[in-house]
Amino acid sequence: HSSKNLRVLLDLLIFIIPSLANIGALIFLVLFIYATLGASLFAKVMYREHYNESANFRTFFQSMVLLIRAATGESWNLIMTDVADTSGYVDQNGEEQACIDDQSYGSMQEIGIRGCGSPLSYVYFLSFVVVVSMISLNLFVAVVLEAFSEATKENETIISSNEFDELRR
Repeated sequence: HSSKNLRVLLDLLIFIIPSLANIGALIFLVLFIYATLGASLFAKVMYREHYNESANFRTFFQSMVLLIRAATGESWNLIMTDVADTSGYVDQNGEEQACIDDQSYGSMQEIGIRGCGSPLSYVYFLSFVVVVSMISLNLFVAVVLEAFSEATKENETIISSNEFDELRR
């Protein structure tokens, strides 16, 4: 009986691999779109407490890393509020750092990136979390259930081997 269950699990694994590749490609596409959009919208926002050197949209790669981190649920809400903040920031030395709307390239070279945040980050992050977390999870569960249904259908027979032996007698 346990070998039959093992066979069902192996069939499940065989059925699920192509579907998981499709889900992985879909998640990568969503991450790519959101990373590009995030780098375009928030690359000039100045660093704050949670939006910092290790979590930012300054480059495409850093955007992807930040979004993968947000997809796991780690501090995405704190980063969202940092990116939405349009006020200044008190740095580690206790000095007030004012943000600058529409900062020029020369100013960025001279004093660093000090762009103001945008309330658009609320829509950006909330839509990202809903799309990645909820829809991807639901797709994954649906694929597993469908594959399990197919794997168990293959192993079900109309009559069992014992019943077949009885009929032959």
